[in-house]
Amino acid sequence: MPAETFYCPHCKRQLTKSAQSYVLGEMISSKSSFIGFGDIPPVIICPGCRKGIDNMKMLKGEYDVHPDYKNLLPYSGLGIVAAFLLFKLVFHWDWIPAVLAGMAAGFFIESLLHSAVQSLRRKIAIKK
Repeated sequence: MPAETFYCPHCKRQLTKSAQSYVLGEMISSKSSFIGFGDIPPVIICPGCRKGIDNMKMLKGEYDVHPDYKNLLPYSGLGIVAAFLLFKLVFHWDWIPAVLAGMAAGFFIESLLHSAVQSLRRKIAIKK
């Protein structure tokens, strides 16, 4: 299911889809048939960087997930496994608390890494 917002593939700015774009994206993702009058524009212009964004990719939801999160998902999984093993093997917790604490710690580690990556990118952007 496509989101109501998407990210510009060039400047990574978060943009909001129009109601028509959101509904068209829902129809495309559910593979339902529909009749539309007129053509959709092939590209839309980002208000931030003024570069073209492929409209069909936007409607299909390819720009919905922030690129930073795609890069950090493996770290989240590693954090979950590492925290689970730590709580289970080192602290000798039961299975259920160790799994829950491992999941919480993994997502916490991912959010810390995401914040660090964002602040680094901001510093690099300011220096340019």
